[in-house]
Amino acid sequence: MSEELRITSLDEIKKAASGQLVKLAGWGEEPWVAKIKRVSLLDLIKEGVIPNSLLAAAQEIFMGKQSGKSVNIGEISKVMEAVAKSMLVEPTWEQLEDRDIKLTDEQVTELFQYAQGGLKGLERFRKDQERLANNQSVRALQQIAQRNSKDTK
Repeated sequence: MSEELRITSLDEIKKAASGQLVKLAGWGEEPWVAKIKRVSLLDLIKEGVIPNSLLAAAQEIFMGKQSGKSVNIGEISKVMEAVAKSMLVEPTWEQLEDRDIKLTDEQVTELFQYAQGGLKGLERFRKDQERLANNQSVRALQQIAQRNSKDTK
């Protein structure tokens, strides 16, 4: 039997988007729990949280693609920190800093892995997009766009 689909209410969406409680590695043996939310890489770029200078690093670590530009560990850590800062709902990154609490590398990595897990759910979508790119009508539109861009130069 198939499940009947229903539209998700705005309240349900808001609740899901507000974050969830996640157990993270602690500073000793005891873990700690924080409320975190998934973030959009595109929003972080658009809002300037991830600056243009770190786009190659973001592309490499989120999508596993080499941009042709060499990316160093410092750039990768800046992107991971920006993502972690944006994910923490309670306590916030700023609240931790106000109390002189720094997250460990392990904790930042855990947050980042959580962020990536949400993005990996789009793999099926990306495969569909790949099939569309091979579609003849899409190629025709691309050729038209290329001709138009040559005409404007």
